[in-house]
Amino acid sequence: MSPFGKQYSEILKPTSKLPQPGALLAKKGSVAAVLESVGKSRATVNRLSMVFRVTGPTLLALDIKITTIVVMKAPAEQRSRMAAREYTGLGFGVAGGAGGAWAGCVTLAALGSPSLALPVVGEVTKGTLCAVGGILGALGVGWVGREVGKAAGEAAYDFVTMFRWE
Repeated sequence: MSPFGKQYSEILKPTSKLPQPGALLAKKGSVAAVLESVGKSRATVNRLSMVFRVTGPTLLALDIKITTIVVMKAPAEQRSRMAAREYTGLGFGVAGGAGGAWAGCVTLAALGSPSLALPVVGEVTKGTLCAVGGILGALGVGWVGREVGKAAGEAAYDFVTMFRWE
């Protein structure tokens, strides 16, 4: 499970609020009933995880493909500089996007935390805020990471190619 997925699950139902085995056994009456109820998951969580499981790798593959096309379209004398710039940007962007998804989820869900006092709004609001914050955080921090990575890749290329032993 991804850090974003773990955080999303934790926001919907914090580990500290999960019932203990003894309480579950007393409530359900038998071990079989406890095991059956524990195995159920929310349909919305399953759908969201399926969307992210398919969308994430697809967008990553598309980003790699576009980055490769940009590098290959560069003039021959600039291709190595462009490769250093674009692939470093890609790496920083992916790392920034992963961190941004987690941070966005936590931030927006925390902003919605007072809604837990209202049973009508509670988990649905926090789950939605987490998903929206995760998407916005991934896009925003991923873009910043990509731009920083491009600059770092170009600076590293310049340093390596222009360095002279004297």
